[in-house]
Amino acid sequence: MKTLVDPDPALIRTSSPLWLLGPELAPFLDDLPGPPYELKDAYQRAIDSGLRVAAVPVRATRDLTHPEDLMVGNFPYLPP
Repeated sequence: MKTLVDPDPALIRTSSPLWLLGPELAPFLDDLPGPPYELKDAYQRAIDSGLRVAAVPVRATRDLTHPEDLMVGNFPYLPP
């Protein structure tokens, strides 16, 4: 079974809270447990149902202090 979050504590990488939601994911937002609402749960539901979910590696996000930092840090991944 594929999972969005790997439960292995030895792994040094984790998912980032920078999400892109397409219309295909909208049905999986219904009835999320919360608050707080965890988008990872919606993504896991989508994966479990067979929807293809992709990840894009980004640089370390701990340097995102201001909104401008988000744009600079993610500029290489934005479409032209």
